[in-house]
Amino acid sequence: MITCIARPINPNELSLLDGSENDNLIILGEDDAVLKIIPAPPDGWNHDTLENACNAQEFDYADAFLDTRWIGSTEV
Repeated sequence: MITCIARPINPNELSLLDGSENDNLIILGEDDAVLKIIPAPPDGWNHDTLENACNAQEFDYADAFLDTRWIGSTEV
């Protein structure tokens, strides 16, 4: 499971999702090997759909990106 950290946890934090709602979710493994590319939903990502997509990934080690923006990992 990939833990997604895009959702702000307090009002002073910015959302890592802002501006990336229509980007592909890219899952990278060791040595930055592309494990999976998940296109954005037709209406774009929101925090719930992004977290659900990340949580559904079953990799021993992986990092998640919206385009080039890091938004989570199996190591969080």
